[in-house]
Amino acid sequence: MIDVNKALTGRILYWVSIVLYLISLIPPAYCTEKGCNDPGVSIFLVLLGFFAATSPGGYPWLANVFYFISLGTRRKKKLSLIMSTFALALSLSFLSVESVLANEG
Repeated sequence: MIDVNKALTGRILYWVSIVLYLISLIPPAYCTEKGCNDPGVSIFLVLLGFFAATSPGGYPWLANVFYFISLGTRRKKKLSLIMSTFALALSLSFLSVESVLANEG
């Protein structure tokens, strides 16, 4: 038997997670010596970031992939937890990146 409160809490946390993710796409994604990128560019970076995932410093973008996999596998608790942990580790690894390809020119 499914506990109604547990199911409701899980559903609420699922949607809170998605809303927070979408809110995180509003501010600038990163700043360099020349300034920060424009607000809203983060959405573009998420959509096309897989092209940069193989470049130096681009691997933290893969956190997005693991995050969406964890959302898709939320009924398989263990797999979802593993994917979420990978997403968190990869996103935190961006803090150790010293250079970011901001402009090819």
